[in-house]
Amino acid sequence: MLVRFPKLQIRWVLFGAALVLLIAWALGVIPTNINCCYENQAHQEECAAYNISLVLIWEIGKFLNWISAAVTAVATAVLAFITWRLVKLGREQSRTTRAQLRAYVYATPFRAFNIDKFGAPVQTYTTIINKGATSAHKIQRWVGINLLRGPVPKKFEDLGPLKREEGTYVLPPDGQGFVIQKLRTITEGELADLMTESGELRLYAFGKITYEDEFGHPHWTTFCHVYFGPERLDRGGDRFAYEHWQAKFSDHHNETDRDKSDRP
Repeated sequence: MLVRFPKLQIRWVLFGAALVLLIAWALGVIPTNINCCYENQAHQEECAAYNISLVLIWEIGKFLNWISAAVTAVATAVLAFITWRLVKLGREQSRTTRAQLRAYVYATPFRAFNIDKFGAPVQTYTTIINKGATSAHKIQRWVGINLLRGPVPKKFEDLGPLKREEGTYVLPPDGQGFVIQKLRTITEGELADLMTESGELRLYAFGKITYEDEFGHPHWTTFCHVYFGPERLDRGGDRFAYEHWQAKFSDHHNETDRDKSDRP
């Protein structure tokens, strides 16, 4: 069973113990000096008298000096850790803010014209859109158009040559731009293969877009849109086109860079 003493009683006990020790020291009951003897190299005993109080005070001082250095070292380490965490949290917050506010540019298919026997060159229209919260700057476009057989090439460069579109421009949030590409007139045989269900021949509109976000960080995105199939949009007068909802995003080459805005 635990017995609890009032705080006042504990104080009186401590005070009484201190008073007894003080009286004992004053009466000489507690020794204040001690003789330390040792044997020297000549095998003679030498003794030295030490004042216990002074030695005790000296040892206590050395201990306090050591403990203050240890406390300082620990405090320095804790302060360094806190500073590192604050810097890291600040960078993470800055990276998150930039990711939320930066521009995000991508390309989407609009239409492929002259998918017919009329004799006009095939053309593709591609829409470039900024879905970010801030403007995209210094937008540049390298684009290509090609007719290819078989599955989508695994390497982007195997789609065909790229041509740089003249000029650079800025896209505000929700802003749009267009890229128009012209191929050539297709033959009746190519048209028949293009209009098969499986796409024995496929029309590719592809490219790469580079730009800078509002914070001056560079980004890129690639696109690859595929047109084929028997269903076409009748534009009248034996003129046909593939609409945007008939285009396919290929399994490859619709990619974008990872966000590099975590740089300090």
